[in-house]
Amino acid sequence: NGKTTTYTFYVEKETVTPEKGAIEVIVYEKGTSTAVSGVSVKLGEDTLGTTDATGKIAKSDLEAKDYTVSIEAPTNYKVYGDASKTDTVTNGKTTTYTFYVEKETVTPEKGTIEVIVYKKGTTDLVEGAKVFLDGVELGTTGEAGRVEKSNLEAKDYKVSIEAPANYQVFGEASQKKAVTNGNTTKYEFYVEETGSLTIKVEDEVTGNPVEGAKVSVKQPDGSTKYYTTDKNGEVKEYSKTASGEHKTPIGSYEITVTEVPDGYNVTTGNTKTVSVTQGSETTHIAKVDLVKGGALTIKVVDEVYGTPVSGAKVEVTQPDGTKKTYQTNSDGEITEYSKTVKDKTGKDVYIAPVGEYSVKIVSVPDGATVTVGKESTVNVSLGKKSEHIAKVNTALGGALLIKVEDEETGEAVKGASLEVTEPDGTKKTYVTDADGEVKDYMKTVKDANGHDVYVSPTGTYSIKVTDVPKGYKVTVGEEKTVSVSLGKKSEHLVKINTSGASNTNTGNTNTGNTNTSNTNTGNTNTGNTNTSNTNTPNTSTPSKNSSTGTGTVESTNLSNNKDTSTTTITSIDTKGTGGNNVTAKSQKTGESKLPYILFASIMLMIIVGAILYVKIHKEDDLEDISL
Repeated sequence: NGKTTTYTFYVEKETVTPEKGAIEVIVYEKGTSTAVSGVSVKLGEDTLGTTDATGKIAKSDLEAKDYTVSIEAPTNYKVYGDASKTDTVTNGKTTTYTFYVEKETVTPEKGTIEVIVYKKGTTDLVEGAKVFLDGVELGTTGEAGRVEKSNLEAKDYKVSIEAPANYQVFGEASQKKAVTNGNTTKYEFYVEETGSLTIKVEDEVTGNPVEGAKVSVKQPDGSTKYYTTDKNGEVKEYSKTASGEHKTPIGSYEITVTEVPDGYNVTTGNTKTVSVTQGSETTHIAKVDLVKGGALTIKVVDEVYGTPVSGAKVEVTQPDGTKKTYQTNSDGEITEYSKTVKDKTGKDVYIAPVGEYSVKIVSVPDGATVTVGKESTVNVSLGKKSEHIAKVNTALGGALLIKVEDEETGEAVKGASLEVTEPDGTKKTYVTDADGEVKDYMKTVKDANGHDVYVSPTGTYSIKVTDVPKGYKVTVGEEKTVSVSLGKKSEHLVKINTSGASNTNTGNTNTGNTNTSNTNTGNTNTGNTNTSNTNTPNTSTPSKNSSTGTGTVESTNLSNNKDTSTTTITSIDTKGTGGNNVTAKSQKTGESKLPYILFASIMLMIIVGAILYVKIHKEDDLEDISL
């Protein structure tokens, strides 16, 4: 109490950023306070927008400086007074730009018509079409396909056209429309290109016209029209007019003679597509004569024996689409379509409808298979006889004969072993018989006609030779696949020979001797026996073409005489890399040496023959020849 307490406070000044400026643009109708909307406003070079329903548009946050504002009057208005104003914008204030516009007095423009002519189905313009306005010729379309007329009172006008030469109007040829002031009314027309088509039906023999023939004509638009030929044998619907004008739209017309007077049949042009081109005159002539049709014979025969097959069922689709089923007779034939009738002169003429027949073999006797002509189309021509032959095979399978023979002599080889893989993958092993054959796949059975037919499964067989008699090797057909077809006999031939068969020679020491790239060094073989001749150990030294050695040969197939004769024989290496000289000694007692000389001569001839054989066949694995 008794004292004054002082409270001291401090404040500081705020830094206030000045508020930026703004503008407001107002547009009034001249002499009124009526706001005008839709006025385009620019701020400088930039578009600000358009006035709203209150005739205003504003812009804020503008820097303080001078701004130029301009306006553009809307439709049916014009600017009254200044169209552009410049004023200063200051911070924190709104600067107002006021403009005025006034309505324009518009004299109503009269109406206009534009006539355009197009080619049917396109946007191509047509030149040369005449245009009429309320029956008065207005002009002719030019390259742009147009005719125009302006300054027309507002009312209804009728416009019509005439197509140029080689055209005709497609759709409406006249149109009536209302023309209004200030607007252009369009009249669009279409024309199509035209040509001429004359259809005639004539007697093929005499050339005379045939009256009363029925003709159908399918139009380019897909519709079909029907006509009857007049006394001139013609359909004139598509011909030129009396004044020579073409009146037939261009395009493809399908013409069919659907009916002809009794006793006639169409020979030429029964159904044909004819093209009509612009400005051209096309003529289609269908010819008829007294021949009523053609003929078709259907046969079913055995493929192997050529004999007829009776009882086969056949489905025939006739040219008009009708399906019929027949059964072959004892001659294996169907004769339904081979029938004839007599014409006015007594001549037999065929009566089967001409056209394309579809022939299908539906079934054949048990055990038979159709191999040729099961399903086929056959054309029957007017006055001509056609034939369809279907072939069947009664075989239940095929046949396969496997042979093994000596390549040099052609003789059969018994005892060769073969592995056969059948089409279903089954593997079987066989041995050739005394004829050198495997006949297991040659089996047959009797068919219904007593014919022998094969029964082995058809398909691909794999044949492999697994063994041949000792001293032989396979040269041809060691492993091969063979196809067996239905009713057919296939054959596989295996050839073997003795060339290059391996021999075991003992009792010889061969050093450095190279035969067929095989080098034998320091091998000692003892006790070699060849053709009952015993050779004591021989040693051969390296030689290019021959080698020399001595050996004693005791012949066991001569007499037991003690006299000794010696024959030296040079063996030939098939590769020219070495050989042996063999001295053959034979003991003979108390008899002449002539037999031994003859024996040696024979042996020499054998050796020479062997040399020639080697030179001819050049077997790589025959290393040397020795006695």
